[in-house]
Amino acid sequence: MPKNLNLESLGDLAFGQAGAVINDAIHKALSDIDDRGEDKQPRKVNVCLTFKKLDSGQVQTSCEASTSLPKYRTISTIGDIKHGKHGPELSFSPLAPGNPKQQTIEDEVG
Repeated sequence: MPKNLNLESLGDLAFGQAGAVINDAIHKALSDIDDRGEDKQPRKVNVCLTFKKLDSGQVQTSCEASTSLPKYRTISTIGDIKHGKHGPELSFSPLAPGNPKQQTIEDEVG
């Protein structure tokens, strides 16, 4: 039985694929905010319907859903520029991102 397209029937487009892609985008946004929501940044779900009139007079409809998530960011790492035989190099301590000169016990025992 044909349906009129509206908010309630939107998810039924393309054998229910429209509902699946929208629900997947919502799930991704919620999973991300649950995982790292302490950043206080918004997560967005965008739903786009595309309508194209065919030569037959019928209308072709497709649905896209996407998420807009904050970028994944690390804390900053401080390093020292050194000049090697291939040009400038960055020297940093993987155990102390704020102090490139930080040494470990292994460095001392050596």
